[in-house]
Amino acid sequence: MGAPVDIGTGSPLYDTYIRDSIAAGCPYVGFAAPSYTCDDTDDDKFKNNVAHSVNGCGAHIYPDPGNSKSAKCMEGSHFSAYKV
Repeated sequence: MGAPVDIGTGSPLYDTYIRDSIAAGCPYVGFAAPSYTCDDTDDDKFKNNVAHSVNGCGAHIYPDPGNSKSAKCMEGSHFSAYKV
């Protein structure tokens, strides 16, 4: 047997983009996505997504951990949901 390998806990990922996607038949939430700073019209990390037939909420938008300004004021938009 070899020496144990320390896999650590990983690194946070701040450059995740969810665009033009559909989530359907989810048991709790269609999407869990980072917010953008209030009045930031250029942020497109979460855009043009649709959730349907979700037994819960369509999207859970949380403050973006990669943007300290979103802790003070955050928004989420460009998203649709139905049958939730």
